[in-house]
Amino acid sequence: MKKRRRDASSRNPAKGNEPVSVGEAFSLHKPRQLRTEELAAALQAVLQHKEEDEFKFSLQDPWSVQLFVAVARKYGLEPYRTHGQKSQTVMVRARKSVVENQLWPEFNRLGNRLNVAFQKATDELIRESLGPDSQ
Repeated sequence: MKKRRRDASSRNPAKGNEPVSVGEAFSLHKPRQLRTEELAAALQAVLQHKEEDEFKFSLQDPWSVQLFVAVARKYGLEPYRTHGQKSQTVMVRARKSVVENQLWPEFNRLGNRLNVAFQKATDELIRESLGPDSQ
């Protein structure tokens, strides 16, 4: 069996090579005093986080994902994907009212416009490439 060396970070420089206990380690460094602005920002972040829910959106195609991310960012949300999720899955942390009343309705409205534009472009491409009788 090999002896393991103690990590240098677990030694107290004031006492030489003696190991440092957890209590001693914390007493070696004085905690930094937080400013009022930092405390207020931290409290606001905690309160906002409690009011938010996590939503998972499974979208059909890359264009829908791109549109959804743009709309979410418009409302100050930060879309994300967790490790292992498919590329068409988007997660958002937000208030339910924001998702139901703003984000999702606007995404659907713009998504419908996008689909109409794609349909027109597809019809025109087929007509130009294959002739008017190909549809």
